[in-house]
Amino acid sequence: MHTRYANPRPLKLFQSLSLWLPLCLLYLFANASFSHADATRPYLWVIENGATPSYLFGTIHSGHPELNQLPEKVKLAFSHSDRYYGELELDQHTIATTRELLQLPEGQQLSHLLSKHQITRINKLLAATAENLSLSLFDRLKPWALAISLSLLEDQLRYGRYPAMDQQLYAQAIAQGKATGALETPRQQTRVFDSLSWREQMQLLDAVLQAMEQSLETAASGMDQTYAAYRSGDPDQLNALLDQQLPVSDRLQRKIQRLLITERNRYMSEQISQQLNQYPNQQLFFAVGAAHFGSDKGIQALLQQRGFSIKRAVQ
Repeated sequence: MHTRYANPRPLKLFQSLSLWLPLCLLYLFANASFSHADATRPYLWVIENGATPSYLFGTIHSGHPELNQLPEKVKLAFSHSDRYYGELELDQHTIATTRELLQLPEGQQLSHLLSKHQITRINKLLAATAENLSLSLFDRLKPWALAISLSLLEDQLRYGRYPAMDQQLYAQAIAQGKATGALETPRQQTRVFDSLSWREQMQLLDAVLQAMEQSLETAASGMDQTYAAYRSGDPDQLNALLDQQLPVSDRLQRKIQRLLITERNRYMSEQISQQLNQYPNQQLFFAVGAAHFGSDKGIQALLQQRGFSIKRAVQ
């Protein structure tokens, strides 16, 4: 059910959104039905690489306390690993760089680029979601960054005070003295959306506004559907959200799927392969959004094509 949230802290909210924008487009999609969780199959794959196994783990970029209770098999694999790799290296430099890449060129404001109708529509939705929220909070963002900010808003207002799964794993890796690395850079991630034309960014923004309006009208939570998809233990269900639930043209949907999932899977699998070959006697732990493991184009399938033996872990 839709809830109107009270007294958000604008600066903290903006900082949290800024960190996770390039990672979380799948939060745009809802209104699908999902199976129950399969507790015997965590989002964990074992890579047989010589005498020492390494691991692939599918995350959800959320601070949801229940979802962040990692299965014992995952905890054990992580604790025994020598090196940790996330999509991004979540240090202060990366966070600052990402935040900068989300913003319009100096001197530009989004409120000067949108139509009056869009501004009214956005402010109405923000006011209905939480007190003290308006477009002014997001006025320096690029249109695509605003679209994803709005799609993440419900999750951030609920759980933004908690560290997301990726943040927790990175902090634990540092605390345990593990070597850390990243499979992508902030610029590579934001390039996915910067490559969209202005018209495509507007189409994406309108699609998010439409989804938010529908959620308000039906008193339904789109984020609850996303959480349910993750609980299912099936990465294909998460991946299907992108294909089925974004109300944009087929052409734009295919473009987003290619840029966000297919091409990034190819690149990240190359990076993983390089690290596995570089450290054959160490145990490596790779954490990537769970939707990147769906279908025959998932990261684990691409690594198998490169000759690695990979199997799904059983709890």
